[in-house]
Amino acid sequence: ADALNPAFMARADAAQRDIAAAEIETTGKRLGHRTHQIVSSEAFQNAPPASVAGFFPAGRTTVVVYLREQLDYLLSAYAQFIQAQIVRTSFADYVRPLLNVRYDAFLDSWADAFGPDLVKARIYAREHLKAGDVRHDFLDLIGIDPAWLTFRPGLVNPTIGPELIEAKGLFNTFVPAAVQAQADTFNMFAG
Repeated sequence: ADALNPAFMARADAAQRDIAAAEIETTGKRLGHRTHQIVSSEAFQNAPPASVAGFFPAGRTTVVVYLREQLDYLLSAYAQFIQAQIVRTSFADYVRPLLNVRYDAFLDSWADAFGPDLVKARIYAREHLKAGDVRHDFLDLIGIDPAWLTFRPGLVNPTIGPELIEAKGLFNTFVPAAVQAQADTFNMFAG
């Protein structure tokens, strides 16, 4: 997804550009000789749909989008940001640039690039998901019976709660980056 994002590629160093070129080449080959493929990345949310449509064939590509309630999304994204970074940013400063993000405009841009019938928007909330699980919901949406797959029990990607966010924020303020890297604080706070 990052390889299809011009803004990301403009900031990429030579090694990242080489990796992106290799991924584009490999993915292009795989897509060229198979009729059905699933390509998934949260990073597609940051890629311009027109750039993505230049790689995946419009008219034959179905885009599945899971949208979370905005506050729930912002809290989770903030937790992931604090956990992964070595800086301390307040929640208000983190969300300020995101306050004008609108789901309708986001979905319209994907529908414009791929066609309105090929963009499937889903609500990411357990009570709306098949079997309360996004994996089951996605498989049901694309017509695959999940009964023949084995799923690990429990949450796959748990979000750290407010106490751990605050603790990691304090680490980010007072513990040098090298010490955090050596202690692997990202995984320490992953729980």
